Amino acid sequence: MALVGNPQERGQTLIVIGVDQGGAAVCIELDDVSKFNEFSLQCSAGTMNCQVSLDGVIYTANDMAWEDEMSTTPQTRVIAFAAGNLYVMRASIKSIRIQSSAGGVVNPRLMCGTVGRR
Repeated sequence: MALVGNPQERGQTLIVIGVDQGGAAVCIELDDVSKFNEFSLQCSAGTMNCQVSLDGVIYTANDMAWEDEMSTTPQTRVIAFAAGNLYVMRASIKSIRIQSSAGGVVNPRLMCGTVGRR
């Protein structure tokens, strides 16, 4: 599995600047995020979706649901991420893969952090 994106580690936080994609393709992929348990995602244009893996080999067949932090309804979960919104997922996983939807994505960003004790 290849690293996709430009990771910038800042203490207990990892920020990944993803690759702009013009069609359905991987824009962010990390093979080991096991030291993190909270993930935030956003982009400036386009839409994205996410698959995760518990062992780094087998990825989820369906997209993961994330909380839409911009929604006026608390704890609204979505599987396709719209531009300009902020999405959060709390999970214990090994690997994560963010893909652009068919229309592409611009400026995808993923922040990995730790909440509580790890």
